[in-house]
Amino acid sequence: MHRYLVSLFIILFFVLTSANANINDKVKQLIGETDYAVHESLIFYLFQNQEEFYDYSQNINYKKLIETLEKNNLLDLTLTGNTTLNYKFIFNHNPKKSLNLLKDILRSQGHFNYMTNTIQREENNLFWDFNIDTNAAINPLLLSENLAKHFCKLTDIKKEGNTWTITIDTFTSDVYKPFDFISNEEMIFKKPLKEYFLKISNAEILKVYSYSGNSWRPSIGFYDEELNVLKLYKKDSFTKFLRVNIPKNTKYIKIDDLYSLANLKKGIKVLKE
Repeated sequence: MHRYLVSLFIILFFVLTSANANINDKVKQLIGETDYAVHESLIFYLFQNQEEFYDYSQNINYKKLIETLEKNNLLDLTLTGNTTLNYKFIFNHNPKKSLNLLKDILRSQGHFNYMTNTIQREENNLFWDFNIDTNAAINPLLLSENLAKHFCKLTDIKKEGNTWTITIDTFTSDVYKPFDFISNEEMIFKKPLKEYFLKISNAEILKVYSYSGNSWRPSIGFYDEELNVLKLYKKDSFTKFLRVNIPKNTKYIKIDDLYSLANLKKGIKVLKE
């Protein structure tokens, strides 16, 4: 019994030591070795309860880790003037949908000025490498929170110099803020800031009414779960009412104008059958 307890203690010691090293290494990666050395005592105090920074799958809870760093002013995202940063994003599922989602999230966080270096797809995996000119790095906490709203999870983040590598679990990803047309039979939309993007299920017919004052020339896309195009409908003439068949397996519908969203300034009403 005594030997069993000693062995158990040794195993636990190495597990906790390993976990501690993993958390500390990750903190060092994120804030840099210099800042880590300066604030080592504070970091040890903040992360002394290592188990709190792992999820139920024993993976690092990046949201909580980054939140702790930010609250204690240990993660400085500001840069000295405009700087070119390199980002490498890795998605593990739904490549098209995940890429569109991330671009929308970046725009919502104020990041527009990026230049794509490479986009590579390997089966369900997608690798997006881009440079961005900015005076502040992409906020990883805000990114994590926005991803969670769309059923994605940040699973790894590394920083080496001006390069950030971020891995995201996108197995259950959704598009950015779609209108819920699943639980509604009829919806009324005001003047759009961007194209109307609807999430739909179990419908065969789409009806669209364009309100008086519009000059709508329809451009409608029907997409499956992974944002593959099932059908595109376009009509280069003013339209007040449209009735169109919805392809089988449609999960998303994008309603737009061929030329300008200004042609939909009075909004639309949509119905389904």
